[in-house]
Amino acid sequence: NPITNTSVFIGSGASQAYSGSGASGVASGDVVEFYDSSPHAGIDGATVTSSSSWVSAVTLPVGTYKITAVVALTFSSSGSVEYSVYSGGSVVNGAGYCAQDDLDCHNPATAIVTISSGTSVIDVRLTSTGSNINTVASQGNRQAELGYLVIERIA
Repeated sequence: NPITNTSVFIGSGASQAYSGSGASGVASGDVVEFYDSSPHAGIDGATVTSSSSWVSAVTLPVGTYKITAVVALTFSSSGSVEYSVYSGGSVVNGAGYCAQDDLDCHNPATAIVTISSGTSVIDVRLTSTGSNINTVASQGNRQAELGYLVIERIA
């Protein structure tokens, strides 16, 4: 199947508290983690890095990929945060945004990444420190329920 053999999908929609992730924080530069107890890793040579079903990164081989990420962190009151896709530690796209309401968590970060040699580690990082963003310990389930990471090999 050309779809499942050329894609990675992480985000099972489970009710799991973000406090169970390995996330170090919710400030600018912090890596966002995505929950999936059985992530689909259909790209040959791709490696999913996870702990306790929380995925922090995907290592990809040579190729060109379309990457889409939706982050759904929570806030104590009106607030928002910006995030981006990173490849090899460098930002590679325009920003995605999430805010306090569930409907405000569908502004994805999308990137086209070309890896010309070796491998590259893909992750999603906050690029701002959100106003009124809850701590990792107080995040609740929304990131596991609504957050996802999709990687499609396009060349």
